[in-house]
Amino acid sequence: MPIPHSAFIVRPYEVKGDIDFERVERELIRPAMENANIRGGPAKDVLVAGNIQRDMFLSLLTADIVIADISIHSPNVFYELGIRHVLRPRHTFMIYAADKGEKHPFDIQQERYLAYDSRNPQECVDLLSRALADSLRSERPDSPVFAWLQGLREQDVALFLRSIEDKDFARQVAKHEGAAKEKSTEEPEKKRHMADLRLLADDVVGRPWAVVGLKRIGEILFQLKHLAFARAVWERVLERFPDDEDALDRLSTLYNRAGLIAESDRLVQRLLKLRDDSNPQFAEAMALHGRNVKQLWQSDWAEKPADGTREDTTRLAIESPRLFDAFRAYDEAFRGNLNHYYSGVNALALAVIIDQLAGRHPEPWERGYPSKQAADSALRVISERIGQLEQLVRASLESSIYLKRQRGGVGTEIRKPEWEEATEAEVICLTSPDPDRVARAYKKAAQASPFVVDSMRRQLRLYQALGVQAAQVDAALRELGEAASSEDHVTHVILFTGHMIDSLDRTVARFPPACEEAVRREIGLAVEAIVQWMEAARGAGTRLTVRGLAGGACGGDLLFHEVCRERGIATDFYSPFPPTDFLPGSVSFAGDAWVRRFYTLYDTTPREGRPVLQDTKAMPYWVDGGKGYDIWVRNNRWMLYHALALGGGQATLLALWDRQPGDGVGGTEGMVRDAERNGMEVRVMDMEVIRASLS
Repeated sequence: MPIPHSAFIVRPYEVKGDIDFERVERELIRPAMENANIRGGPAKDVLVAGNIQRDMFLSLLTADIVIADISIHSPNVFYELGIRHVLRPRHTFMIYAADKGEKHPFDIQQERYLAYDSRNPQECVDLLSRALADSLRSERPDSPVFAWLQGLREQDVALFLRSIEDKDFARQVAKHEGAAKEKSTEEPEKKRHMADLRLLADDVVGRPWAVVGLKRIGEILFQLKHLAFARAVWERVLERFPDDEDALDRLSTLYNRAGLIAESDRLVQRLLKLRDDSNPQFAEAMALHGRNVKQLWQSDWAEKPADGTREDTTRLAIESPRLFDAFRAYDEAFRGNLNHYYSGVNALALAVIIDQLAGRHPEPWERGYPSKQAADSALRVISERIGQLEQLVRASLESSIYLKRQRGGVGTEIRKPEWEEATEAEVICLTSPDPDRVARAYKKAAQASPFVVDSMRRQLRLYQALGVQAAQVDAALRELGEAASSEDHVTHVILFTGHMIDSLDRTVARFPPACEEAVRREIGLAVEAIVQWMEAARGAGTRLTVRGLAGGACGGDLLFHEVCRERGIATDFYSPFPPTDFLPGSVSFAGDAWVRRFYTLYDTTPREGRPVLQDTKAMPYWVDGGKGYDIWVRNNRWMLYHALALGGGQATLLALWDRQPGDGVGGTEGMVRDAERNGMEVRVMDMEVIRASLS
């Protein structure tokens, strides 16, 4: 769900000057805002208990766009418009009733605005929708203050938003972060906390400080390596703030890891426009570009058919101009920040590759230069740079290790940090003629975490494929050993959603009690089909676990639990609130037999397999997830995110649905729509077809 833009409407109230301003908002401004995915209102809608002026100033500062109706000479309107023009250079849009003919104040007569007819304001809805969307995209200042006073600095809205983030919400985020990072927390429980963090990102999209919370959650999910959830959260931040450096940085990395190299580099180029080489973060951005180019270079030779010899592979590798482009990007990054040893060791690695491959294949190297002398000269520069980079990277590593130990204080372990130790081993591998020395370095580095060891192994495989430092690479790989060959394990989650048994007073049938056995049979067939599909799709040596996840409402939910358990499939019992609050509206109305079935299933579910979303029916006060976001929508998304997290993306939504709109928000229709939006496979059991088969 795209995060909506926020608006503050500045206008007169009631009827003034023969203009019904309530009607103008109702028939023109509101529909145009909805078309452009903008939320907000005038002061009378957003002001809460407290200092009225403070809330008005807050809205004028933080709103993505201010819509000002200047049809009459209202002191309040022009006072608030002037404040906005001083605070923000752009995204202020004026409208006025052209049929009333009042002249604008001289100071703003040259500014852009939209004229409407106060007798038929609805006629301009489409025009205003497009104008608001264009204004939000525009980078041209529309404030006369900023237009005339060149060099005036805009207020740092993000800094201010951090100061007003809700403290209870921040504590919720910190609670889930701490639990997910705790070493003693079991893996399924970690995943549940990550799913809860993803839900918190939905909870606050309408709050003024939403972007602050989104960035906090996005960074936590990134560090916890739940990349799909992190990407979804950071994309929302970028929608709202297209030049946010944190979002550009993180998303470029996330796109790179997803194999979306073109999209990644598009964001890197935007990031580089915001950072020059005097910026400490320039190196990180340029290194991201280098990584993208390096991956494209690898695809130039790794994916092409070869004659089966290493010579053919290395010829293709040196022929690609992307090899030198990647080296140049990493080298420029390191020159910009000598503390950024990551870019330095990558520049060193690519320089060694160029030096050795060009020596083996001089012809393709020379073709990139106007003469043999120019090619030889360029190669000499590369060779000299190898020596320089070796010394500089070593110094950078020493500095990094020293600073980490200083920050750690007295008692910090003597052993080097694992990434620095791994990088030092790689420098030795690239520059030392002695395989035994390389082996000793990698023997120490092999004590690092599996993630770091796998990273070292991948880099060594690259050198091995190209025949670079062959004896040294073989010695290093012997010390690291082969990757663990334990059997792969895949968990596939079946998330169920569907109709409850019809109540006695329901006028339009959806799930009549007479259909219960037919529905049970259809659920059983559907579950078996999903299991067979997953069994056929799993790779050799991969163990499959199928797990069910559903609520506890009478009808489809409880039937799903029963059907799964009859087939030996464990299920988790998810509830929006405790049974005492849940049963009256979702189970008890169907009779005591359904209540007994509920408790039979609930009581035999392990405690960790029956989580509760919230303790009461009332939503947390800081929740503002947008139009139609109620407890049932929140509950659906909570379950959906848990299914995706627990299944590592391997999840299917099984829906018992008559394909008709629900009685309200948060029903089966909404769950299907949210699942499709999140890329989940959806299988529908058509309740209308089941009913028809029994008639």
